[in-house]
Amino acid sequence: MHYRSPETGFALVLALILTLVVSVMGASVMFLSQTETLSSLNYEMMTQARYGAESGLNTAANYLVNTYTAPISGGADDIANYDMTKSPVQYNGVAVVLSASTSSNYPVASVKTAFSNAAQGTVVAGQTTMNYTATATLVAMSQVTTAAGPTTVQTWSITADGTISGGRSAQEEVSSIVERQVTWAQAAGENYAMFATANGCGSLTMSGGVTIGSYDSAHATISGGAVVPDTYGGDIGSNGNLNESGGATVHGTMSTPRSGVGNCSSGGVDAWSDSGGATVTGCSTSATSCVSGGLVHLSQAVSLAAPSTPNPEPPTTNLSITSTTTCTSLGISGCTGTAGNLVFAPGSYGNISLSGGAKLTISGGAYTINSISVSGGAALTVNATGSTPAIVTIAGQSKTTPLSFSGGGITNVNASNVPTPTKLQFLYAGTGTLSLSGGTQTAGTVYAPNAAISLSGGARWYGSISGATISDSGGTAIYYDRELGNPGAGSPIATVGNFMMNSFSWSRF
Repeated sequence: MHYRSPETGFALVLALILTLVVSVMGASVMFLSQTETLSSLNYEMMTQARYGAESGLNTAANYLVNTYTAPISGGADDIANYDMTKSPVQYNGVAVVLSASTSSNYPVASVKTAFSNAAQGTVVAGQTTMNYTATATLVAMSQVTTAAGPTTVQTWSITADGTISGGRSAQEEVSSIVERQVTWAQAAGENYAMFATANGCGSLTMSGGVTIGSYDSAHATISGGAVVPDTYGGDIGSNGNLNESGGATVHGTMSTPRSGVGNCSSGGVDAWSDSGGATVTGCSTSATSCVSGGLVHLSQAVSLAAPSTPNPEPPTTNLSITSTTTCTSLGISGCTGTAGNLVFAPGSYGNISLSGGAKLTISGGAYTINSISVSGGAALTVNATGSTPAIVTIAGQSKTTPLSFSGGGITNVNASNVPTPTKLQFLYAGTGTLSLSGGTQTAGTVYAPNAAISLSGGARWYGSISGATISDSGGTAIYYDRELGNPGAGSPIATVGNFMMNSFSWSRF
């Protein structure tokens, strides 16, 4: 007789084992689900804390860019109080700091208070409240000379913390550098043949077969009494749109915050409106080094500071000069020469009107003139030697057209008969109209970022032109002198760009 092992209860044991396995798996799934939930919640809180920190960063930057006034010489916040030879910049031997959470080391109490109020606060998202504070350290500071006079340029390092308090807390920190780019040139303005600061349609207008190019007055080739221009480097720019008709050729680039080609006059936001077969080659450093399409997109609008207005203002006396006018008949000081060939020394003059073939010569130095009008075959001649240019500041008191060249022109060449725009600079802060015409020896720079500028005559203008709007309706060719962008050629002028935020980084705690 054989006896089998008793198997009673095996099913129960197996059921218990399977129940245990299922329970473990269920617990694991629940634990994993809880972990994922907590991870998502943690990520959400860290993200919210970071957004809070970025709020602090942006509010601090907004204060520094739009409200804060940098130190100047002799002011209540005197730049002489700072040690700019060190980085960070120091005051009383300690780094200059503005803070909403720690002690500030800044010499002006009102600035410390204003920054503290601006650089701290809260951001509410649903049931969550993020708190932020920011600190700004003055990394570098210098003073440069611009068309508007001395300008203080600063670089700030901003660090901001965003925190969430409560049962579950979070903290994030972000930092960035806020600074302004400085470029140097022999004359005020951007390094363009033309630049229009207005942001509307047709801020630049070309018609009549306009040609834009460049040359180098230090190494120019003369043929037939005129410069042989290069088919590159004739860059133009605008905060708005270029409206072209008549087959313009730009041997360079077109820079603007806008993009695309289309009919801006119909309400579009196009960079270029072409109704006449225009060409933008995009060539910048050689005839073969070109950018496809030639359109350069600017990250933001370019801000050109208005030049300083004359102080004191010049007289408004009318100085009408013809071929028979003498210094005696004008009755002013600073005048020499003979009838029809007068010479004005640097100084302050009223409304100069040249006509009837008269010639007026100016030299290197500073001139303050209320208005200039040249017509009837007359000429303004520049005799600036050495590195000192003739800088003519136009006041334009009670004048709608304070600068006008029509039927007359400028003679501004060096000993080799090459036009030298570095030797003649016109500065105008007003909103009047400037009327220009070119010639084979017309060379100069015009910096009038608030004015409407028109060109006519179908000749040549050597140099650069900056205005609110620029209209070239007579086919005047403009050739940018690349020597204008050479800061080593004399006493350079600084152009200070917009504030830019860069070097962004973040970390968590």
